Amino acid sequence: MVNAMQQAQLAQQREAHRAAVMSGISNLAVQLRPVITASIVCTQQASNEIDCIPAPKHQERLLLEQFFNLALEARRLGVAENPVRMDFGPELRVSVSFLY
Repeated sequence: MVNAMQQAQLAQQREAHRAAVMSGISNLAVQLRPVITASIVCTQQASNEIDCIPAPKHQERLLLEQFFNLALEARRLGVAENPVRMDFGPELRVSVSFLY
């Protein structure tokens, strides 16, 4: 009985965490949209940082790092594919590719 209750609680916590990560990505899209002027492709580096082409400006970089961290967590939770993309229009997107 306790085990079933613990499993239910863990499932509930996981779902709340998943919802928080997806909400974070959605909120970040709202912040990124006005500052992105060209498509940006980012790739995870071995140091768990990202390298982006074209190189983002400072404000873009901070938001892209947040996106990377949320996207990485979404991948860990099994709710995001590789690469993770945000589309803002036919020629305007941000993507992050992971090493694994």
